[in-house]
Amino acid sequence: MGVALTTAKTIKDAGKRAWVLANIAAVQAETDDAEGTRATLGLALTTAKAVEDADKRARAFVNIASVQARAGDIAEAFATAKTIKDADKRAWVFVNIAAAQAKAGDIAEAFATAKTIESASSRATAFVEVARALTDFD
Repeated sequence: MGVALTTAKTIKDAGKRAWVLANIAAVQAETDDAEGTRATLGLALTTAKAVEDADKRARAFVNIASVQARAGDIAEAFATAKTIKDADKRAWVFVNIAAAQAKAGDIAEAFATAKTIESASSRATAFVEVARALTDFD
């Protein structure tokens, strides 16, 4: 991951750099590198906050919050989601949070998260993701 991180830090566009850093953190989470995941997500968040374009900043936060949720840091994912002003983008994060909660076996919380989503289509998608997690018996 060292080479990937070093390379990511050279990306001039802050939105793209935040996106890549979040994706690196996702791989770190998948390989159980909790310390690396936290550090890289922290860097991704700091980078995303510096993105001037509101839409690009929101997309970076969506990606970061989704990685936080998949990494099991639900509280941080919610905190990041709250910084997203666009309701549709925020709803997408809540879908990902509900899916992560369900995959972790926290079905009641997953349903509770899904129920908070204002958009009917996003709420339905969250319920589908919860159901998918319930049927995934690896």
